[in-house]
Amino acid sequence: MFGWKELTLLVADVYKTLPPEEQVKCGIYTNNYMQARAIDFFGQTFRLPHAISGHHNYWLWGAQGYPGEVMIVLGEDAEMLEKHFGDVTERIRFWDKSVQPTLDGLRVFVVRNPQKPLVTLWPELKHYI
Repeated sequence: MFGWKELTLLVADVYKTLPPEEQVKCGIYTNNYMQARAIDFFGQTFRLPHAISGHHNYWLWGAQGYPGEVMIVLGEDAEMLEKHFGDVTERIRFWDKSVQPTLDGLRVFVVRNPQKPLVTLWPELKHYI
């Protein structure tokens, strides 16, 4: 798929802007297993944390120990995030006409201050096609 490496590079740029004390506890959440897999595959080059997702088998693997204090979130609605986090900031959008239409314009957020631990929120994040 075109654009996966570019998307991962964009996420890496956002990750690098976080202070070191936030980087060590930051997780990356995607709303789609393909985005999560791209982060896991290409993210090794950029030393990104492992991605998590509520989509398909990624949901079965759980929150992977991330507390949810600081998360980079791809592809979710701002309104949904604002229900669950005290601080929601859209950092950038991924624009690339060579990717599938659902990825072009993908929103990338940094969220902080969860209303409840990520492990408690996890059951609500499950979605299968």
